[in-house]
Amino acid sequence: MDYSLQNCLRGNVFTDISVNSNQLKVSFRSRPQFIRAWIDYNNNGIFEDSELIGASPTAINPAQSPYVIDFTPPASAVKDTYLRMRVISDRSQRNACDNLTNGQTEDYSVRIPVATLSTVEVSSASEGIHYSQNSNSLIRVKAKAKKFGNYEIYDLSGKMVQKGKSDTNEIVLNFFTKGTYVLTFIENGQKVSKKFVQ
Repeated sequence: MDYSLQNCLRGNVFTDISVNSNQLKVSFRSRPQFIRAWIDYNNNGIFEDSELIGASPTAINPAQSPYVIDFTPPASAVKDTYLRMRVISDRSQRNACDNLTNGQTEDYSVRIPVATLSTVEVSSASEGIHYSQNSNSLIRVKAKAKKFGNYEIYDLSGKMVQKGKSDTNEIVLNFFTKGTYVLTFIENGQKVSKKFVQ
């Protein structure tokens, strides 16, 4: 079943996956099955051996369902693009494009979002972000909204380095590596990205 086509038609049927660790749960109810999954990380239309994200070593009994695959995308994976993920369950070990005899193939759209590295233009009613070296924190200045709310911080490779929620106008950073980072948060219903130097 090619569920990835739903995203082509609607444009909103996909799953965002993290640049860090992820978990895929594959459920089934029939006879013992081998489970395998791939993501076309380089978006070239081919499921390569290096793009296998998980495989059960033996046939899994329905009582053991769901089978859990833990995976982390490679740093070279294409970002901010819909990628095809293929999940196979069959009574035999199969490759991504094999014909199945007693199983099922399902394709899905996934995306690896990355924080934009450009600073969003904001109105004068909005704010700047000030980094305080003394407290190793970010502070919103001249803002109508007094708190950050939910936020994420990425390094320039797109790796998330911190995530949380702040009920004040300050975020205390839990990392100390000097460099340039991107803070993302929601303002007036829109995602805003701010670049800062630690």
